[in-house]
Amino acid sequence: MFLKSDDFLDLTSTNQENLDVILSADEFNLKGIRTQSYKTRIIEEFNNSFDNFLLFVSRKYNLEKDLRLQNFMKPWWLQAVLLKLDREDFCHALLQKGVKNFICEKKIDLQPFLNHTDIKDKIGNDKHFNDFLIALILKKHGIKFSCSNSSKNYGFIKTVFKKTFIERLKSILQNLMLKYVSICSKIFGKNFEIVTDTSNYSRKEIIFGTIKCKLLPLIDLNDIFSSDTHEITEFNFDEINFDEFLYNMFVSNNLIKNFNKYKINNTNVSLAKSYKGFINNLNTRSFITARLKDMNKVKLYPHGGLTNAIWTEEKLSTELSGAKFQNIRINKDEKKYFVNTNSQNVKFDILVTLFGHTKYVSRFRSGMTHHEYITEYIKGMEHFLTNLNKDKYKVKLRFPSDNRFNKKIIDKYSSLGFEFDTNKSINKSLSETRIHIPTYNATLPLYSIINNIPSIFFWNDNHFPLPSIFENILTELKSKNLLFNHSKELVNYLNEVTASEIKENWNTNNDLIKGFGSLIVNN
Repeated sequence: MFLKSDDFLDLTSTNQENLDVILSADEFNLKGIRTQSYKTRIIEEFNNSFDNFLLFVSRKYNLEKDLRLQNFMKPWWLQAVLLKLDREDFCHALLQKGVKNFICEKKIDLQPFLNHTDIKDKIGNDKHFNDFLIALILKKHGIKFSCSNSSKNYGFIKTVFKKTFIERLKSILQNLMLKYVSICSKIFGKNFEIVTDTSNYSRKEIIFGTIKCKLLPLIDLNDIFSSDTHEITEFNFDEINFDEFLYNMFVSNNLIKNFNKYKINNTNVSLAKSYKGFINNLNTRSFITARLKDMNKVKLYPHGGLTNAIWTEEKLSTELSGAKFQNIRINKDEKKYFVNTNSQNVKFDILVTLFGHTKYVSRFRSGMTHHEYITEYIKGMEHFLTNLNKDKYKVKLRFPSDNRFNKKIIDKYSSLGFEFDTNKSINKSLSETRIHIPTYNATLPLYSIINNIPSIFFWNDNHFPLPSIFENILTELKSKNLLFNHSKELVNYLNEVTASEIKENWNTNNDLIKGFGSLIVNN
């Protein structure tokens, strides 16, 4: 967003957003979203608004407001609540900074959310969508505004899904399994359970469990949308209100088609489990909850064991839908996280694992736009990488898979003299490095802690806020040069010490690191 003056906000501008005045506002408390009071606020907002949303859905599509519809829509509406509160707080910071007038587009065309990835893309990457939300909230506050009639189709995002051969095969196999297990269950009178993630669960168990009609493996739920992706809704700014806008965006025809398609009534379901690492997919979660009336049978686990780090989405979604949220302990059976740290494998000094170029920000802040996050993140990363002594260290950069072959990004960092990690598995990459620098607080610190890989954690606390229970240990990690929030401090430290000294410092503070790990996985 572009502030044309101290009190005038231009929501039609395509210029770079000037965020300093907003992000520095005392009222814009990013860390506050990890407090118990914020959690209470989310629950209150959800409880106050969900019935109206459900009524809107049932009337629009002529559906009965039964438990299955409620369970199906609850995870989706929680996303709306997270987005609503986040954007309201953003607008509050704007108002506190003295914004008194704004200009926006008179009409905007937007495609309702189609699936979980679509939500992330639009919340994280679509400036027009976020600007329209801000305009509606400011309008609600009685701020003076003027409208512009753009000749272009402002805000229209056309989403086209192209299925690969493998994706089509997965879809066919999934439907085959659904029918196979359902038919056999009725013939033999046996029950089965729902398994939502096959990647972290023994394939052998799944095969035998399916043959015995005990398991229903859902191979890939990204395919449960229809090919009809042209559902466009036009909003007139003068007439639309904020709540109605969210209602329309969060319940598309495609979503209801999926609900009807997978609302299978004649199967025996004894237990539904979400195995570690997949519950952050709304399609999966909604599918489970829509199948059962008794949610006590559903056990859901946090993604990657980060119980504390992600409660605003996953744990709350579980609690609000009536399922059981399971804390987990990562053990040797969770092979995904374990790395062969044989020193003979080492090929370079430092592996820097990056986040910053993905399409959307992590769900640590639901409504934080890609630009808001990326502006600060890249600024810090570029300073760090530009000033790091590359003659002293042999460094590799590892990007998320969706950006690993982006020519613009490759050219940018190649010009700084860095090598790029192309290993498919991060485990292999970690096995080849002496020092790990994870630059965001998600599952990456787990790899360092579980495998005792000497590391320096580097992230902005405002980007990845944690609950107050972490405050003391984060302060201690910083005092021991194990955690840095600012690139200047980190690069100065790295240029002064050696890889051996970093390793020695890691080993010296082993108890502190284990304590941090225990808090992350909530053991």
